[in-house]
Amino acid sequence: MVFGMGMFLIFMLFATQVVFSLYARSVVTSVSYEGARSVAGFDASERRGAATGVVTSEMRSRLGQFGQERLNVEWNLGDPDLVVLRVTADVPTIVPLFGDSKLGRIDRTIEVRTEEFQ
Repeated sequence: MVFGMGMFLIFMLFATQVVFSLYARSVVTSVSYEGARSVAGFDASERRGAATGVVTSEMRSRLGQFGQERLNVEWNLGDPDLVVLRVTADVPTIVPLFGDSKLGRIDRTIEVRTEEFQ
C-alpha cells in the first residue's frame, strides 16, 4: 500500500511538472510571436531597432515575475525583410531532476517577415 501510494505521488509530481512546462511554453510562445509581429509592423529598420527595447519590456511585463526573472530575449534585425526573435527561459521545476531536461528549458526562435505598403 505504501509503495503504491509513493508511486502515485511520483506520477502526480511528474504530471504536474509536465502541465507547468506545457503552460509556460504556450504562454512564452504566444507572447514572443506577438512581440515579433509588433516589431515587424514598423516601416523603417531604424524604428524597428528602437522598438525592440519597448517590446521586450512589454513582453516581460506580460509574463509577470516569470518574465522578469527567467526570460532571455535576443533580437536579430540584420535582414531588412525579416525580424528574428530568440527567446529562452527556464521553467520553474517541482521535481529537481527536470531542471536539466527538455521539460525544464524553453528555446524558441521566431521569424516574422516584414511588409511594405505599396
